[in-house]
Amino acid sequence: SVLLICCLLMGLVACSSAGGETATTAAKDERLRVGYAREDITPKSPVGMTGYGNETERIFKNVLDYLYITCVAITDKDDNTVIMMSIDLGNMIDSAGNTVREKVSKATGVPRDNITLSCTHSHSVAAYGSISSQVLQAATKAAKAAMEDREYADMYMGQTNTVGLNFVRHYVMDDGSVVGDNFGDPTGKTYVGHTSEADSQMQLLQFKREGKKDVLMVNWQSHPHITGGFSKYDLSADIVGAFRDCIEKSGDYLF
Repeated sequence: SVLLICCLLMGLVACSSAGGETATTAAKDERLRVGYAREDITPKSPVGMTGYGNETERIFKNVLDYLYITCVAITDKDDNTVIMMSIDLGNMIDSAGNTVREKVSKATGVPRDNITLSCTHSHSVAAYGSISSQVLQAATKAAKAAMEDREYADMYMGQTNTVGLNFVRHYVMDDGSVVGDNFGDPTGKTYVGHTSEADSQMQLLQFKREGKKDVLMVNWQSHPHITGGFSKYDLSADIVGAFRDCIEKSGDYLF
């Protein structure tokens, strides 16, 4: 989340140098250096899909849109670096995520604790277990490319509210019980409300880089399963992928 990112970036805030320069010593640029890279992780052959039912039974037949791992590397004036990766996967267990972080750390020299992973949680993507080697290879390649792509940048933050994109998954029934999955209950109980209100905040970080496209990082509460379903066999990054494509159509941003 953006809160986590902001915590990771404590001490990495863009600033200007104070005082004058001497004739022999140039002022050190104290801004952030930000790099971006993306790698395709779309399976090359039919594999199980995650999100609905048994992964061994729901095998993808078509590619609605491609799946990616996106990586942003941010370095401060003292060469402290954080790497943040977003992956078009449904989820990853801790051990799998730690393996990716260890591989990326070894490939880049960035400490494992400075590397974060976030899954976009589409219900129409390949199960991690079926493309784990592909993800590992893509993650290390993207991280190294993002490190090489770093350029001085200024950071900006913005916030707004979304409409109709968010919901709370836990439904309260008329007997006080909570149903954690579907709207309704086969035992005849009636839906009366949610356990809490949905978080409608959308938060954005924009890195304006010298001579390169701006990098945008966006966070919002989303549960992308628009293109999926038990009977759907098309790979898709869902609304996250559509949002990414829409943002990048202008040609000015990397998302």
